[in-house]
Amino acid sequence: YPSVWGLGLYDPNHPGVESVGLVDSTANTWEYETYRADASRFHFQIMDPVVDYYSSAAYPYYGPFAQKAGQDIRRSSRSVQGWVEVFPVSGAEVLIASSGGDAGFADGMWFNTLTDAVVRLTPTGYPSTPRSYVLAADDYEIALSGLSDSGSYVGYDSESVSYAVFRRDAGQGQVDRLGLGDGVRISNQDEAAKKYRVFTVSERDDHDRVFRLGSIVVHDGDSVAVTHTLGDQLVVEGGRLATAYDLEIRREGPATAQTFVHGGIALPAGSVHRIVPDWGDLSRPVVIRIDGDRDGVYEDSLSVRNVALGSESMPGEMASLRPITLGQNYPNPFSRTTIISYTLSQAADVRLSVVDVLGREISVIDSGARQPGTHEASFDASRLPSGVYFYRLQSGRLVETKQMLLLR
Repeated sequence: YPSVWGLGLYDPNHPGVESVGLVDSTANTWEYETYRADASRFHFQIMDPVVDYYSSAAYPYYGPFAQKAGQDIRRSSRSVQGWVEVFPVSGAEVLIASSGGDAGFADGMWFNTLTDAVVRLTPTGYPSTPRSYVLAADDYEIALSGLSDSGSYVGYDSESVSYAVFRRDAGQGQVDRLGLGDGVRISNQDEAAKKYRVFTVSERDDHDRVFRLGSIVVHDGDSVAVTHTLGDQLVVEGGRLATAYDLEIRREGPATAQTFVHGGIALPAGSVHRIVPDWGDLSRPVVIRIDGDRDGVYEDSLSVRNVALGSESMPGEMASLRPITLGQNYPNPFSRTTIISYTLSQAADVRLSVVDVLGREISVIDSGARQPGTHEASFDASRLPSGVYFYRLQSGRLVETKQMLLLR
């Protein structure tokens, strides 16, 4: 049973700042900032209106304070031990649930039935929405609803990796659903497809290692999972429908930074990608290992090149020498036919194909040996139904993919 407790305080000398005091119920002492006292001589006093929303005056505090006090914070059956902190977008209704209970914010009030959890508020002297939730490391399901504007956001900090999930086109009545554990799983139970961005950060002694995934379309009834591994690789698990993502990798230090960028990487239905950067030199191609049938065996791989124009990791003159460049189709959206262009820096054998959201190949619109320069191919979709399609340019082990929209 813990003897050191954290007590959230409202300090009128520091309004708007979260303050935490420590109470040792065994030694009968308390500590707040630089002040220490014998509890028999000095006392805390809970006064209105703080008592209105601090319904539980004291709680076991997990995280740095508990570690400093020598507390055993290993409360999870999972392999990851310790604590996590969840930062949802302000103003939304929040439900965080696990097998041990739930916590969140709804109808203007916060609630918590989780034993090892802390609802963190910013003391202002009046009721306020929770700033974050400190939780014992475990598997959680999160639902965000009642979004006040078009932005949706959840931050998730563990002891080794931080995650952030963004969406800009949130609509009224939609619910964003995330699974949090060793990584983040995004599920879509609404009727419309949703486009997400996912950031992950791993802190090293002298630099941070960052992955950024953009333009991830999660279709109705589908899901995508992202896990930043302990070896600083990124695992992206597709769902039952094909999708694609833009990839940015950064190595950020106090004086220098390296950047890798590659857009439109296809993630076929039911497949898993393991992204393996060379953190020592991000100007080098990044290898993506592919598990096409989710059996745990990476039977294939592809190499994607850095197309970050003018970045620290790839000067412009190097970027101009990349072997293949796939352009965006025009027009897009289109109703019948569209033009797809691509550029080769040297002669190469190419294959330009179109696939549907299930990853099934619909048409090969160009293939064979091609000379250096820009090439165009026309795609006739007059016999296809409306929807999202992907076109893919492959030359050897180099692949680029982009998305297009057919509207009738």
